[in-house]
Amino acid sequence: MEKNVARRTLAEKLNDRILPNIIKDLNARSRNLNYVIHKGPNNTTEIQDTTKELKTWRHTVDLGNTSCSCQRWQITGLPCTHALCLINALKNRNVEDYVHEYYSVAMFKKAYEGVVHPMTDRSQWPKVEIGFKLWPPAFKRSAGRPRTRRLKGAEEGGKGTRRQMQCKRCGQFGHMMKTCNETMYDSDAPPPAAAKPKRSKGKKSKPTSTVSTQQSQVGGSTASAAAAPSSPTANTRSHKRMLGMTDGSSSPPKKIKVTTKRTPKRKNTTGMVAKKKLVMDKHK
Repeated sequence: MEKNVARRTLAEKLNDRILPNIIKDLNARSRNLNYVIHKGPNNTTEIQDTTKELKTWRHTVDLGNTSCSCQRWQITGLPCTHALCLINALKNRNVEDYVHEYYSVAMFKKAYEGVVHPMTDRSQWPKVEIGFKLWPPAFKRSAGRPRTRRLKGAEEGGKGTRRQMQCKRCGQFGHMMKTCNETMYDSDAPPPAAAKPKRSKGKKSKPTSTVSTQQSQVGGSTASAAAAPSSPTANTRSHKRMLGMTDGSSSPPKKIKVTTKRTPKRKNTTGMVAKKKLVMDKHK
């Protein structure tokens, strides 16, 4: 009842021929339409253009019969983009003349000219005897364990079923029309959205100077030389060459293998001599 009153008051303020939201939508769709028009006889034309995939398409428009080969004009009652391109190219043509009367202000006023009268509460309605008793349908138990908790509605604080998002451009599920990147060959469809660039989350590494690395190598070599214990090979030529690297020499030191000779173990001869004496005494 309140909706009917609101629509009736709105209809009294409208004085145009077509509803203003329809005219606004058609004006927005008729912008930047750079189609190629091939005029023909009796208000028939061919509208041609090329998609981003370099595929050409062509539709025929007949203004006299308000029809287009894309079938959009016949189904919706509103001129498609092919017809809008042709209407705007011609002189002394108005878009309102090619819109179906379903979208007119007169039909809008006629739809809400009826009156919905207010009514009392249900408890105050008169009781009527219909002559028979209406029973509910027979209950049949379903398979499985019965539910113990009832499903709460949204007004009671319950969680409604989560619907899957559907794209209005390609009709697929899982994304919106704003982020749709599917290839569409429909000439009336908006262009696909550009992919967002990926941001690098890693921190930028600062370049290290070569001078500091050389100084650290020189400092490490002097520290190792100072920390080396005193050994018989400490005053050899190789050791002196390693110390000479600290004086500014750029040639790396040569690796020298230090080998030590092992002294052979002495055999215990006292036991052998004693065994020989025993053997000689037995033979005597």
